[in-house]
Amino acid sequence: MPEVLRILIFILLIPFLISTGCKARIKGNSTDRLNSAGGKDPIPEQLRDAYRHDAAALAIRDLNAGLTEPVSVADIPREAYENHYKRLGILYAFLQKENLPDLSGIHIDKKPDLKSVIVTIAPDAKFRERWMKGFTSTENLYLNQLIAKYDIEIKDYSEASGAPQVRLLSPENINTTEFARLLRGVSGIRGAETIDGKTGGNNIRSNKKPGGEYAISLIRGHGICKPECEFQTSWNFLIQAGTKTVTYEGMTGDPPPAK
Repeated sequence: MPEVLRILIFILLIPFLISTGCKARIKGNSTDRLNSAGGKDPIPEQLRDAYRHDAAALAIRDLNAGLTEPVSVADIPREAYENHYKRLGILYAFLQKENLPDLSGIHIDKKPDLKSVIVTIAPDAKFRERWMKGFTSTENLYLNQLIAKYDIEIKDYSEASGAPQVRLLSPENINTTEFARLLRGVSGIRGAETIDGKTGGNNIRSNKKPGGEYAISLIRGHGICKPECEFQTSWNFLIQAGTKTVTYEGMTGDPPPAK
């Protein structure tokens, strides 16, 4: 093949190579990188989404408490997220070997949902008809940048509430509370709210000790939950700093319900 023709083909392929590379960065999740760097993920595939939500929620708590550096717009602090996911994986592997109840169903209740935001559109918004059809483009450059940054899809257009509404869906967990706050300042948007998913008393707490260890508590709510549960049982663990050593420190709170 002549050299000139090879160069021409390469030039024509550049936009495709750039777009596919960017898409991989957008779609790829940090646990994929963790697995390639640190071996097999101990968390089974069917449970990973739930644990990814837990790690993201814990990282957002760290951000809100000032324990991590500020991040861009509605991003989740990546290092904090990855470290929380690693520790949850270490704890999951430990629990498979211990004579304890099955605690794999205890997760941070999805309040708020970390993938969806409900947006109320002004009736005269120029992009209303496009969003009604599921198209994401608008005449607002800032809004277009937010949508592109988080690979947002337009879902569930409705006027049942008396005003046009859509659900903005991210394929990965983001800081939806911050994302909604940013959207409220955009022309053509009357309101933006997070969505409360499953509610109840289940929770995970993770606190760093002065010596670098992490105290992790898996909390199960039971009894009447409206929405908080009247009883809570906590299983408490300590993960040594920089190791996979886990110590079970006992159960506190209310006795677990009888089977």
